[in-house]
Amino acid sequence: MEESLKTAPGKNRGEDASVRKRRTAEHVLGDNVASAVHHLNEEKVAMCFSAPVVSPLNTVLERFANLEKTIGHMVAVNEGEVQAFVSSDTPLSRLLSEDVPAVAAAKKDLEQLCRKHSQCQVLLRLCIRYIGSRHNDAVTIKSRS
Repeated sequence: MEESLKTAPGKNRGEDASVRKRRTAEHVLGDNVASAVHHLNEEKVAMCFSAPVVSPLNTVLERFANLEKTIGHMVAVNEGEVQAFVSSDTPLSRLLSEDVPAVAAAKKDLEQLCRKHSQCQVLLRLCIRYIGSRHNDAVTIKSRS
């Protein structure tokens, strides 16, 4: 399971969703962006004596922060369902937990074999050139004699 879906390595099952939500990377990012937008707005108000104008960038950043916080909340709330699915014995969960990693491992082995094969081909060409040059040298020496 991806790291972003995990709220803590040794999480307490008794914790409520709001505590787990605050641990998600998405929620932390949303808080950081919201804090940055808030500080930008404060600077703008401090620098201007007229009514502050909200820029489109601030609006986009605020919405992005809210979206990240919502994603963090959804991850925390649905974490139990994801864990139940992963631990179930459905064909799809078996495919995700057993077959996909096996295919990935086999793919790595195949890539390593392809590299070895190409290295062997290069070495074979070098040997053929070397033997050919040695043969030509021997023929040249015989013809001189």
